[in-house]
Amino acid sequence: MKCNRLAVKLMGLVLGILFLCPMICYAAADGYTKVTVRGMDDIPLGIFLVLLLAVLIWGGKGSKKQEFHEDAFSLRITKGIQGFCAVGIMLHHMAQTISNYGNIDKGIINYMNDMGVFFVGIFFFCSGYGLYTSLMCKPDYLKGFLRKRLSAILVPFYTGNTIFVLTAMLFGARFKTGELVSLLTGWMLLNTQLWYIVEIFILYVVFCLLFRLKRKGLSYILMGVFVAVLMGGSLLLGHDLNNVSGGTWLRGEWWYNGVFLFFIGITFARYYQSLMRNIRKYYSVWLLLGLAGSGVFYSLTEHMLQTKGYWMEWEGYPGYLEKVQTLACQVPMILFMVVTFFLITMKLQFGNRILDFLGKISLELYIIHNLFIINLRNQIQIKNDFMFILSVYVLSISMAVLLYAFDRKLISFFSGGKSSGGKPDRGDGSSQTEKSAENKREHLIDCMRLVMAFLVVFIHAPFGGKAGELLFCFGKAAVPFFIVVSGYFCYADRPEVFGARLKKQAGRLFMLCAGANFLYVYLYLIGSRQGWITVSLSKLVTEKSLSDLYLYNQSPVADHLWFLGSLFYALVLMLVLVKLKIDKIIMALAPILLGIYLFLSYTGSGEAFRYRNVLLVTLPYFMMGCLIRKYKDVILARVRPAVLNVVTLIFAALVIVEFLLRQNIRVPYLSIEVLVYLIVMVCLCYSQVGKNTVIEWLGSKCTLFVYIVHMSVLWTFWYLFTDFCRRYPAWVTVLAFSIPLVAAAAMKGMKTKKSIKVRTE
Repeated sequence: MKCNRLAVKLMGLVLGILFLCPMICYAAADGYTKVTVRGMDDIPLGIFLVLLLAVLIWGGKGSKKQEFHEDAFSLRITKGIQGFCAVGIMLHHMAQTISNYGNIDKGIINYMNDMGVFFVGIFFFCSGYGLYTSLMCKPDYLKGFLRKRLSAILVPFYTGNTIFVLTAMLFGARFKTGELVSLLTGWMLLNTQLWYIVEIFILYVVFCLLFRLKRKGLSYILMGVFVAVLMGGSLLLGHDLNNVSGGTWLRGEWWYNGVFLFFIGITFARYYQSLMRNIRKYYSVWLLLGLAGSGVFYSLTEHMLQTKGYWMEWEGYPGYLEKVQTLACQVPMILFMVVTFFLITMKLQFGNRILDFLGKISLELYIIHNLFIINLRNQIQIKNDFMFILSVYVLSISMAVLLYAFDRKLISFFSGGKSSGGKPDRGDGSSQTEKSAENKREHLIDCMRLVMAFLVVFIHAPFGGKAGELLFCFGKAAVPFFIVVSGYFCYADRPEVFGARLKKQAGRLFMLCAGANFLYVYLYLIGSRQGWITVSLSKLVTEKSLSDLYLYNQSPVADHLWFLGSLFYALVLMLVLVKLKIDKIIMALAPILLGIYLFLSYTGSGEAFRYRNVLLVTLPYFMMGCLIRKYKDVILARVRPAVLNVVTLIFAALVIVEFLLRQNIRVPYLSIEVLVYLIVMVCLCYSQVGKNTVIEWLGSKCTLFVYIVHMSVLWTFWYLFTDFCRRYPAWVTVLAFSIPLVAAAAMKGMKTKKSIKVRTE
């Protein structure tokens, strides 16, 4: 164990030397770049480099002396490394953006300007290695190869490319018909970062054609020749100096300065056994040569990029000599760096849950991140560098998760695969008794969901008059009810079961929160395009609103979505408490935290949503739901239903009294805070009421869709019929509830029929 820890520290030091030495040079020259974002002063941008390195080495496992990790090149490890490279490429592109390609000194972050080729080189290496290894290990690997492999890259390519082009059009870009067709088909690249997908597509096709030959040696040689020709041809084409609508295929040094790593990956796979024997025998020599070569050729490459470079060309002068000279230094640099990196993985195994997660979405992350780099900087105009980088990461990862789920379904369809019809064992350690208990429905709670969903809609479009104001006060129980019920259904006495449920629900909430926010962003852009909305998106999405989004879940474009993000945060925090085994202790503090929220709401100043945060509202409500689940049987055994009903009615009456005394419908009501839990207990006491009714089905299946979508219906009436700007008529509120409810019921009904059909077949 001590040896492993020592190895981890030593290899971490080597990684630090390899990646941080040039950073130290930048830091010594001009220091860290400092930013100010809503009170966060003097934050060095170098923190993103530290986090990038931490993501890589966290959980790394060192090997003993004279031993190596046998699975250093396994699929799981290489996928995780590709996830690391994806976020590294993102930081590379953001560094280029904020430093204007190195023309503005941004301190240590400038180091990333020229490191993109290293990350892309690893992508190419892993692709070549994986293809040839699969070819050697899997019989009939090339059978159906193009359909499976090409669908795996082309589906994400066209999904991301279409979003990119349509977003540009919504922001005001204009294209002729021919240009639009070229951009949507990918013949021209509006998102120039998609060049890698085009090139890997070409390599996949050529690999399949060449290795169908019976003589694998000849195929290997021809593959090398093709890569060399591809590099040479791209170099001769030069840059597309006159292009104005999008990137042109094979024109630019990024097309040819790293692609040779694809053939290197094939070579490594072809001679894997002999190479590994030699590396294991002379590991120290290989590592020292790799480190030395990386440093020497990095310095030479930096010198050539500053004095020669790839852009020494103009009309009538192609600059071939300067390009070849620069390439002659950069190619060895990439080779030495990539080889050194994988040498390190043989002694320090990189693998953790973050890398696994990033590895899954690496392709989508690579494809979509430039959408946010361009629009946050140019359209939204986020000038603060720290907030810009943070926002690109958060929004890109969120969008990539959604695209990954969508792309998998399309890929499964095009590749001929079948989605799993049944639900596999959850693997969360729960017993059959616990699973049965979990599956037991609380029917009245599902019915009450529908009532509370209507109250949510009503809060956002209230009726007029005293009756409307009173109903508004009762509507304050709606969101707390949903949070408490979430805690109730998530809780389990066994920590492993509780943790598994929290993870599952957190993943689901993340998808919903990200998808809902992006939905309203695009609805806003469409409204702006049609002239319904006169306020530009850049007026709403600012550095302040983004920080409010991250800290308080206050969406810049749809206020009502705070609930989804805040509940996601609560699930994550609860999971941390469960892992630390202090969840039961912290639950006792839930009433105190809610009391602090009420106190601040009455006496505090500033924006109310700052008090309505996850720590003072969502997490305490969630924990109260957990406590109700934990002590449900004790409470119901000691409290008679008649007494519970009377107490509930008393507190409902107190809401009316509090309304008459306060004459303020905006602040929280003490009586409502108690009434929420009483309503939940009444639902549990009469759990069989509403069983097998339409109301129960609608409440369990459709209310979340109503919650997310209803505001879009209100938007429509708000912007199309300006007479309703001051107060919505009652029929508008009813439609805002009914339209999404009917739509959700129709979609759920079709899905149910499809599931029944699949099961019967």
